[in-house]
Amino acid sequence: LVETLLEMARHGENARKPPMDRLDFFSIVQDECMRLSEKALERQLRVVQHCGTQGAMVQSNEYLLRTIVRNLLGNAVDYAPEHTEITVEMNYDSARGGTLSISNYARDLSPADLENMTEPFWRKDSARTDRQHSGLGLTLAKSIAKLLDLRLSFSLSPGHLFTVTLQWPAPRE
Repeated sequence: LVETLLEMARHGENARKPPMDRLDFFSIVQDECMRLSEKALERQLRVVQHCGTQGAMVQSNEYLLRTIVRNLLGNAVDYAPEHTEITVEMNYDSARGGTLSISNYARDLSPADLENMTEPFWRKDSARTDRQHSGLGLTLAKSIAKLLDLRLSFSLSPGHLFTVTLQWPAPRE
């Protein structure tokens, strides 16, 4: 968290874009899923991946992109009720870009909460007030996404399936 805050402070709102490279987003998502697999198992969560899109390319900064993905996956693992499922889905088209969607059951969220998700220190309930979380993760994810020209959005189905979606344009040749 401290490293990410420092990185964001270095770049600031109006600063130059960070160094960008052509990256294999599929590999980054796979790496970050593996990183969190033990914690998911401890919480008895089933992680289902629909990421058959190998070669999903993105023009981005690897450190910052990994920070977003790690944060979004980490939130799903931390906040999904035990014994439930997290779905990680990636779709990609080389001409249009792609989407990464991460979904988990969130029985305590309401549609009105979606507006507050990226507010600093916002907490829905007492389960989100522990000392392990800063309340800045989604705020940083939104700021980093904007810096990288990515789009971050949230949705909640009537069945309380919370989905966070990260969209990216096709990389420039």
